[in-house]
Amino acid sequence: MTYLVNEKCIKCKLMDCVEVCPVDCFYEGKNMLVIKPDECIDCGVCEPECPVDAIVSDTEPGSEKWLEMNTKYSEIWPNINEKKDPPKDHEKYKNEDDKFEKYRKGVDFIQMYIFPGGMLPTKNILKTLANRHYLKIQDEFYFSGDYAETLKRWADNFEKCNDKFDALGLNDEFKRMWQFYLNYCRSGFETGDIDVGQFVLAKR
Repeated sequence: MTYLVNEKCIKCKLMDCVEVCPVDCFYEGKNMLVIKPDECIDCGVCEPECPVDAIVSDTEPGSEKWLEMNTKYSEIWPNINEKKDPPKDHEKYKNEDDKFEKYRKGVDFIQMYIFPGGMLPTKNILKTLANRHYLKIQDEFYFSGDYAETLKRWADNFEKCNDKFDALGLNDEFKRMWQFYLNYCRSGFETGDIDVGQFVLAKR
């Protein structure tokens, strides 16, 4: 058995749990923490320390998606072994319900201006869709670091073409939007907040 961090931690990121963990198995993302399942010793001391009840056992119903998320991001995010201050606005999100679904259905900058209607699916969703069509994920490969480098090169080339935009009738707002997107997205891949992967599907 292992303990996991669920959606209640999103945008709260209270770190009382980190302070008591005897094996330093917490990892820190921009908006939340996760536990590395392979390092958790199932001691349970962290669970009662969380003020928002964001730590659960992997035996609880519905914990499968949190197990996947904790496993994935603990491989990407940096380890944390000392308590830090929470986000300044964390009180606003303490008692918010269904955080994961709200942020999934919300419209962010990329969905509004770059890829209208776009959605990054989770591995669980891909597995469900594959299974529905009698397929299975046979192999997977993640390369967020490489894609961050791709975005950096795109941004560099974008800057080199700056003098051509006027001739194409593209204004400063257009330029700033794409400059922001390329650099904002690059940061997401560098920190592991966004990932990209290649999946090989095979018949079941």
